[in-house]
Amino acid sequence: MRDSVISGLVGRVVGLWRYPVKSMGAEVLPEVDVSWHGLVGDRRWAFIRSDVPQSGFSWFTLRERSDLGHYRPSFVEPDRPDKSPTIVRTPSGAVFDAADPALAVELCPGGMRVIRQDRGIFDTFPLSIITTQTVARLGEMV
Repeated sequence: MRDSVISGLVGRVVGLWRYPVKSMGAEVLPEVDVSWHGLVGDRRWAFIRSDVPQSGFSWFTLRERSDLGHYRPSFVEPDRPDKSPTIVRTPSGAVFDAADPALAVELCPGGMRVIRQDRGIFDTFPLSIITTQTVARLGEMV
């Protein structure tokens, strides 16, 4: 049996985005290291709602707060994302450490906590890939 080889252009990377905090705004990157766990520094932080039992979907996302994408997390030491403190700039311009309980209170006064993992485990897959054609079509539909 002969090995089959795909020849020709399969795709082209036109942008890289990293989300240090699940469901918050993205960082646009010129380059990034990729490992088994996805992009280095991607989705290492996530907020968990206190009002959801452990067996439910407890992640705090855009479904609960539509302006969450306007919160901009970044790394204090961008060259060391997995070792760097993570800060979050709010839409009003205030800056919090991602682990500051005051940020959780601002996001959800009813109760929430933040957790950090060394691997991006807050979503199904370590990488999300979307084509520019899909983005264009979604834009047309909206």
